[in-house]
Amino acid sequence: MSILKVNTLQEADGSVFTRALQIVNATQIDFTTTSTNTFVDVTGATLSITPTTSSSKIMIIFSCYINTNLVSGNNVRANMKMLRDSTQLMLSLHAAGDSSGGLQTKQTCTQMVIDAPGDTSAHTYKMQTCNTNTSSTPTIGVTDATLMALEIAA
Repeated sequence: MSILKVNTLQEADGSVFTRALQIVNATQIDFTTTSTNTFVDVTGATLSITPTTSSSKIMIIFSCYINTNLVSGNNVRANMKMLRDSTQLMLSLHAAGDSSGGLQTKQTCTQMVIDAPGDTSAHTYKMQTCNTNTSSTPTIGVTDATLMALEIAA
């Protein structure tokens, strides 16, 4: 077995070899619920990051637990949407599973996106959720949410 020990990695020009330039995270403490089919912000799942260079990539990672109440005979689905400012980066649909008394969603949601804003302006990343069922209004709950942004040098 070999062991490699180094104090610092350097680029060819002698500068420090760094790839993760900054990390910002937000953790939801509150429980977000909605019964509407219009997107609402997930409480606490919002963060801002300012890239240090215009060539940087921003890796966004989101994780949460989603549940809905029982609604007999209806499809219960929750949408999760990731935004940079007002631009949609990702949309995921979380469908119901059969359960005693009706349909219910109980699952974890994880999303990861590599974004390239192309500037050094501050950007706000956030998560939103909504109910996709228009014939009834099941309640969607989002909890244990974590949103993290990592600036990666290009």
